[in-house]
Amino acid sequence: ITYLFEEIKQIYMKLALHWRIFIGLILGAILGYVFSLNNLDGSDSNPAIGYLKLDHITWMGDLFLRLLKMIVIPVIVCSLVTGVGHLPMKSLGKIGLLTLLTFKGQMLFAAFVGLFFVNLIKPGQYIDLHAILGKGTGEDIHFITEQSHSISEILLSMIPSNIFNSLSSGSLIQVIVFSIFLAVALVSVKNGDRILAYFKIALDAILTMTHWIMGLAPFGVFALITKTVAIGGITAITKYGMFMLTVVVALMTMLLV
Repeated sequence: ITYLFEEIKQIYMKLALHWRIFIGLILGAILGYVFSLNNLDGSDSNPAIGYLKLDHITWMGDLFLRLLKMIVIPVIVCSLVTGVGHLPMKSLGKIGLLTLLTFKGQMLFAAFVGLFFVNLIKPGQYIDLHAILGKGTGEDIHFITEQSHSISEILLSMIPSNIFNSLSSGSLIQVIVFSIFLAVALVSVKNGDRILAYFKIALDAILTMTHWIMGLAPFGVFALITKTVAIGGITAITKYGMFMLTVVVALMTMLLV
């Protein structure tokens, strides 16, 4: 048994990450289906297989998601400060304008692609969001369908009044704006390149952390799929699969077109 385990381990370690994630997805769906046989009412009351309970597995998925969220803000700050900080000062205005135009153009195209495929595939028709979000709360769920903001409100919302609050709350636009201002300021001041060098080192360290965290992706996916199928049944894969199909098709269109 030990020899067989070592052989399987060697084969697994040689596989590319995406194949490991795919294996985790398949195994999670199988184990989740076994759990669902003891959870015919579709509740989230921690079904079990003998002594093995669902929450003995789902913590891996929660841990993986927390680790991903942990590195989002540091990656954005360090990569933006490093990238913008190494641009020549004279070209910042021109490059900044071209970047803004390109970014806005890609946003418009992304919105068009997203709306096109959502209306074509209609993934929302397979899931009752009211039932999912309102489950166990005893309250009706009200969805926000439209919000309007003036240009001045949008511009003001992009500027952080407290950068530490923006960092803790995950306000990405405000963090991006601050990071760009900080990078330009570091380029403008004497010895600012020393601080930029530290940001470059920090970015390398955070990317290394990202590599470590992605190594846990197969286990995170395994746990998340196990929980999804255990609670929603095997049909949950089909329901959520339509969302995944929509996202993948739209992303491939963005990538290739």
